[in-house]
Amino acid sequence: MGLVGGGRRAARQRVPGDLSVSGSDEISERYDASVGLTSYEIDFFAKTRNLSAAALENYLATAQAKRSFQTSLISEVANTYFSWRTNRKQLALARATQRSFEQNLALIQRRYDSDVASALELTQAETLVHQVRTQVAQFDRLVRQAVNALAFFSGHNLPEGMTSSLPESPPLNIAPLGAGLSSDLLKRRPDILEAEHRLKAAYADIGAARAAFFPSITLTASAGTASSELNELFDGGSGSWLFEPRINLPIFTGGRNKANLEVSETTKKIRLAEYNRAIQQAFREVADSLAARDTLWDQLNAQQALVDTLDEYYQLAQNRYDAGITSYLAVLDAQREHFSARQQLLSDRFNQLSAEIELFRSLGGGVGSEIARVDRSRAQ
Repeated sequence: MGLVGGGRRAARQRVPGDLSVSGSDEISERYDASVGLTSYEIDFFAKTRNLSAAALENYLATAQAKRSFQTSLISEVANTYFSWRTNRKQLALARATQRSFEQNLALIQRRYDSDVASALELTQAETLVHQVRTQVAQFDRLVRQAVNALAFFSGHNLPEGMTSSLPESPPLNIAPLGAGLSSDLLKRRPDILEAEHRLKAAYADIGAARAAFFPSITLTASAGTASSELNELFDGGSGSWLFEPRINLPIFTGGRNKANLEVSETTKKIRLAEYNRAIQQAFREVADSLAARDTLWDQLNAQQALVDTLDEYYQLAQNRYDAGITSYLAVLDAQREHFSARQQLLSDRFNQLSAEIELFRSLGGGVGSEIARVDRSRAQ
C-alpha cells in the first residue's frame, strides 16, 4: 500500500515470560504507517487480541444502542399515530357539538326575543358556543401537528389524502401477558445488553454481574398484572430501589490478562454503575407500565359507564324541559357534562393505547416469540 507524505516505522521487541500472557517469552512486532493525522497500528500478538475483544464489545454495545433507538422510534411513531387518530375523533366530536350548541343558542335567542327565555339562559348558551369553538380550533391544530410529526418520522411529506385513508382501528399486535412472566425477558432489552457489552469491554464476568445486580423474579401475576415480587422491588413511600446487589461476587477477571490491568478502576466502577442503573430503570419502567395498563383499563370502563349515565341524564333533562317541568339551563348543563365526559372517554382510550405501547417498549420491543424463547431456555 502506497502512502503519500507519510512515514513508516517497524520494530521488534522481546517480551519476557513473566510479563506475557502465555507465560513464555514472546516477540512482538509493531508496524506504524501514518498520513497526516491518521495512524494505523498493527500488533500481531496478544495485545491485539485483547484490544480486539474490547473493541468488539464496544461495537456490540453501539449496535444495541442503535436497536434501543429503533425500538423507541417505533414506539414514538405508534404513539403519534394514535394521537392523530384520537385528535381526529375529538375534532369530529367538537364540531358536532358546536352545531348542536349553535342550534340551542338560536332557539334560546328566539325565546329570549319573545320574553320567554331569561338572560341567564341566553348567556349560558353563548358561553357554551364560545367554549366549543375554542376546542374545535385546538383539536384542528393538534391533528395538523400530528400529521406533520408523521411526515417527519417518514422523512417526506405524506401523499395527498393519505391520512384520510389510514385505518381508524388497526390491531395492536401485542401478545397478552399471562401470569409468571420471568424477569429473564428483560435481559434482552437493548439498554441492558448495551451496558453488558460495556462491562465485557472492561473484562467483566457477565454471569457474575447478572448474579450480583439482576433480580430473578416473576414480572406478572394473574391476568398479566404486576406481581407482588415486582412491586416489592420499590419502596412504597419513596419509590426507591430496594434490591441489594451481591457486591462480594468476583465480577472483574483481575490478573487474568495483561489488558485488564490497563482498564482503570474508575472505568470499572462507571461501567458497573451504568449496568446497575440500566437494570433499575428496566424494572421501574415495567412496573410503571403494568400499573398504568391495569389502572387505565379500570378508568376506561368507569368512564364508559359515566358516559352512558350522562347520556340518559341528558335525555331526561330534555324530556323534563319539553314537559315544562324545568328550565333550559338544566338541558344545557346536561349537554355540557355529556360532551365533557365523551371527550374524556376518547382521552382515556388514547392513554390506554399509549400504555400498551410503553409496555411494548419497556419489555424490549415485541413480546410474543421472545416470551416463548425465554420460557424454552428456562425449561432446558
